[in-house]
Amino acid sequence: MSTETAPRPNLEPVKDAPVGGQAVLEGVMMRGVSTWAVAVRKPAPGQEPSEVPGGEIDVTSFPLVSVIKKHRLYRLPVVRGVVALGESLSIGFKALGISANAQMEEDEEGEK
Repeated sequence: MSTETAPRPNLEPVKDAPVGGQAVLEGVMMRGVSTWAVAVRKPAPGQEPSEVPGGEIDVTSFPLVSVIKKHRLYRLPVVRGVVALGESLSIGFKALGISANAQMEEDEEGEK
């Protein structure tokens, strides 16, 4: 009986994946290089908030065009960081708005 182990494949990533994200109400927002998307669990009809979630998952995707690529001035080191922070905040607030609207009941959506 041999105690040798089989060689393990290289588990190191080849390069970093340019993907990030954040948690939103009952879901997640993910941002890639050219798109960002929000996946939110919708409440089931007649479901109480204290119950176990059972609704379907709604995925919404949007194209992403960075302002940094449009203007040369925005590529300067400090300016680039401020612009990237502003873009991230903007996308984050839009994603939170989408997730909050998905959690509203049908009655409330008709009123607004």
